[in-house]
Amino acid sequence: MIRARFYIERYDWVVDAYVSVTHYATEEILANLRLIGCRGVTYGKARRKLMSGELNGGLTYTNHRARRSVMVTSLAESAAEQFNTITHEIAHVCAHIASSEKINQVSEEFAYLVGDFSMMLFPKVKRLLCECCRKRNAYL
Repeated sequence: MIRARFYIERYDWVVDAYVSVTHYATEEILANLRLIGCRGVTYGKARRKLMSGELNGGLTYTNHRARRSVMVTSLAESAAEQFNTITHEIAHVCAHIASSEKINQVSEEFAYLVGDFSMMLFPKVKRLLCECCRKRNAYL
């Protein structure tokens, strides 16, 4: 599992990313979700999703007032599926920030936000995006 905290200075926003997660990380992630205010039905759905052990899945939760997001992706069956899931959750994180910041999601500003966050995440996840590296490091 890869865990990393990112600070997006321009928007004063913190993103905790958990990538290639197994059910072993469930309690840590749930604690972080609770810490940023995830409760009730949303918390229950997140818990069930994390406990399921499903491949190629993810979730993103954001507390707009706290300016914090938690992004999670599960193990993936291939490098392509991993890339798909990571980009899917990046889209959610960036849409949540855009919503809070009133950024038009078809604007250049939004495109730069997506690109900037992707560039922050890339050094952490690059070894998951190559099938040879995944096999050598036993990611699946």
